[in-house]
Amino acid sequence: MVLFGAMGYVSIERQAARNRRRYGREAAYRDSQTEFEQTMQVMRDEHEAYELVKTRLERAISDSVVTVLNRTTQTTTSPL
Repeated sequence: MVLFGAMGYVSIERQAARNRRRYGREAAYRDSQTEFEQTMQVMRDEHEAYELVKTRLERAISDSVVTVLNRTTQTTTSPL
């Protein structure tokens, strides 16, 4: 009986440890996203924003080189 109790305790503790690690990773991700959002809001121009996105992606994806492409739409107005 004691053996089953000990096995149950170990099983529950292992699951609890996994949950704590997962919650820690989720909290770190949320904090990182919040910091990114706040930083994006204070960018002075699009070029700075693109550099921030590039840097963030390069940090998130190890050994990567990121190129941020920008599609501009130009509208020409003709006099009537």
